[in-house]
Amino acid sequence: MAISKLSPTINPGGGFGDWAYVHNQPEGAEMYEFVADGNEQTNTIAGARYRVLKYYDTGNFVLPWDRNGKIDLLVVGGGGTGGGFTQDNTGAQYIGGGGAGGYVAEYNRYVTGPSSLTVGLPGQNVPNSWQNGKNSSFDDIIAVGGGHQGANLNGVGAAGGSGGGGTGSGKSGAGNLGQGHDGGSSSNGGGGGGAGGAGNGTLGGPGLYRNWDGVWRWYAGGGMSGNRQDHYNGQTPYKTHASIETPGNGGGGNYYDGGTGNETQYNGQKGIIIVRFRVG
Repeated sequence: MAISKLSPTINPGGGFGDWAYVHNQPEGAEMYEFVADGNEQTNTIAGARYRVLKYYDTGNFVLPWDRNGKIDLLVVGGGGTGGGFTQDNTGAQYIGGGGAGGYVAEYNRYVTGPSSLTVGLPGQNVPNSWQNGKNSSFDDIIAVGGGHQGANLNGVGAAGGSGGGGTGSGKSGAGNLGQGHDGGSSSNGGGGGGAGGAGNGTLGGPGLYRNWDGVWRWYAGGGMSGNRQDHYNGQTPYKTHASIETPGNGGGGNYYDGGTGNETQYNGQKGIIIVRFRVG
């Protein structure tokens, strides 16, 4: 069940127990509070109040701490591209999906002094050039960008946070251990790997369904092959395992008919960083 966001309380004294604290909204962050439901997957305490700093926008930021202490932290890299084609192929070809950005969660991390943050861009839609997603980072923690698809005939998926799907007889890309999973392989284009599992044939690997900020949502799902015409979430071709707005998702694959068909590449989704700490 979704939890309503709350406006930040006025607490200039700052902090609760041994948790870190920020009073004013930092540059680049959305700031609000929520009361936790205590579900074991959230790693929160039922009835406790948490302040959230959410970084959506790509770029580099500095987070000044008013008080040192512990935090919970999520870092997700940008998703890799899917789709696209370069060869003058005379037959139909389904193109693989991009891998999800790496998913890194850390609880009770102790922070001191200002923290440096970077939110990773997704792999971009550049003709004849396939891109991995960009890394996201929080101090020394790095969530690796997702691997791009195997775009050429029998193309190999790239390694990344999660690996890109292979195309034709091409191998899938490997996922980064502890951050994601391998892409899938299929003659109809493999799905990209996701934070919750590997690509399975044409299916993108699942993301992770988590409540970091008071709302249950998906993170870091793998892009589907262009073969998948399932109309999930109203998308054709099926661009991703979850909502296309899910942070860190890999881009979806597409269909190429040998000269006049769709050669579109699909961007992945940008990464995200979420910082939370208890205030009551």
